[in-house]
Amino acid sequence: MLGAHWTRVIRGKKKKKTNCGILLFFLRKLEGFERDLGFFCDIQPWLCGFRMLGGAMVVVRRRRRRAAPGPLLPTPPLPAAGGDSPAVPGRPPRPPMSQGPSPAAELPPSYCLPGRAAALAAAFIAWRRGSPGRGPALRALSRARRQDIDDVGHKYHLEFVLEDIFEKDSTVNCTAEVLYHLGNKNAAPDVQFTIEGELKNTDEADNLFYNRIKSLKNELVAENVPDSYGNVPPEMEPIRALAWAASGYVIWQNSTENTKYQLAQIKHVKQVKRSDEYLEFDYKILLHENVSQEIIPWQMTVLWHPQHGTEVTQNSRQPQHV
Repeated sequence: MLGAHWTRVIRGKKKKKTNCGILLFFLRKLEGFERDLGFFCDIQPWLCGFRMLGGAMVVVRRRRRRAAPGPLLPTPPLPAAGGDSPAVPGRPPRPPMSQGPSPAAELPPSYCLPGRAAALAAAFIAWRRGSPGRGPALRALSRARRQDIDDVGHKYHLEFVLEDIFEKDSTVNCTAEVLYHLGNKNAAPDVQFTIEGELKNTDEADNLFYNRIKSLKNELVAENVPDSYGNVPPEMEPIRALAWAASGYVIWQNSTENTKYQLAQIKHVKQVKRSDEYLEFDYKILLHENVSQEIIPWQMTVLWHPQHGTEVTQNSRQPQHV
């Protein structure tokens, strides 16, 4: 039988009953033809049939037969995390997913965060390359970029100019990378630097200072360098430069992304006699923390030799009343 989707009834007159009977005869022939061949519904999407219902002729619209569902196709496997999708015939392969740190973003050199990183890098260089005859210091930051590394920290790519605390006109260009670690406040930042050019040679000045201190009959003692007016006696310049280099180590070890330290003053320094070749000094210094505007007393024990550089063997933050 023909299934009905919708039905319309057309009222006819008695004289048309004979014609409806003839149509019903041909309809039954067509239904038999469909059953025999099994493809009549594919010949025409919609098949109209006729059927007698009382004294009316019924027009019946047939639906297209739906094809039987075929077998389910296997689902392609999901790619592993971070891997490539499986190849699809006729489609170019998908490019691999990018992994690793985000690209470095440019920052204004006047911005506070790269300024702190540059001050830290300059302090680190002062510790590694400073001496009684040389005091590298930050003069100007020319370019800064910041890179956020997931689960690691923030890395700053810096380009700046160094000057000498003794000779302001003696400058050198420098690049550095400073990485502040996330989560671990006790871990010192990673600092790598490259000096473009040569720092001034201080071998002669360093050797003169070394021999002078070694020849002293009494241990050197001094206070308030520089004084309240910013004056430094010429004979104390090497002592101040050595404190500048040693404080670079303290600054590096205690810096975070939210701090900016600088040596403000030597409150007290005393030479410690040794039987070996090193010079030893016990310093009480004041560090200026620029962000909080705090003046922090700090103690550090410093060893120095012209061929071996500066070494801080002990340092500690002191109470404010000291």
